Amino acid sequence: MLNMNCPSCGAAGRVPEDKINARLHCKKCLAVFHLTALGNPVMGPPPAAPDEQDPARRNVVHDEDFEQLIEVVKELPQKLLKPAMILASLLLVYGLYQYALPTSLNTRATQTALALTSPDPRPLQQLALPGTGAATLAWYASVRARHKEFPGGVGRATPRVEITNVNSDSARGLAEVTAIIREPDATSRASLTTPDLLIDFAGERAVEVTFILTGGGLRGWRVDGSRTLEAHQKSVSNELAKTGRE
Repeated sequence: MLNMNCPSCGAAGRVPEDKINARLHCKKCLAVFHLTALGNPVMGPPPAAPDEQDPARRNVVHDEDFEQLIEVVKELPQKLLKPAMILASLLLVYGLYQYALPTSLNTRATQTALALTSPDPRPLQQLALPGTGAATLAWYASVRARHKEFPGGVGRATPRVEITNVNSDSARGLAEVTAIIREPDATSRASLTTPDLLIDFAGERAVEVTFILTGGGLRGWRVDGSRTLEAHQKSVSNELAKTGRE
């Protein structure tokens, strides 16, 4: 037991040692006091421990932390906006470059020759200059009719295309192309799952075609169906006239 005097009225009393830093009341004057660790009486309740702080105060601290987190989250998009815009711009430029990149003359010529080997004319029409789709289809039908056993076709390997001549007029944006379409090479034929009875292994078939492309530059090259059909019909007429004279 500890001897002490009330810090308010001075009344003497004794307090158990386990009441250090405990809330005490004077029996005489009813004053609230507490004993310090040294046993000195001090008016007022003992100080609260850190984990016994006012719950309202703890909530305020927690609310402040939460508000700071909210502010960080709000500022995050603004901080990421500039890098995101730069990345999006780069992706957009790359996509436009890939989409708008004009097809080279040699590539378009090869695509045109291969489209002739398809039994479906639509791939060739997709390569045609706008407004010349009907003429392109007529040219396709005429070429296919003159070469019944056309290299390539459904279920066959891709034919070989050799561009033998390109006569271009850059000022007018025109290019006359001559291509030879040959049967697939031996390796491609060997990879077929079913025999192709139309392929003559003793003598390779080949078809020579001439067509006109227009465009170039950023416009890209397209099949000029009208000029191609006109040149084709003229070539056929000359061939027939030559055959008749012979």
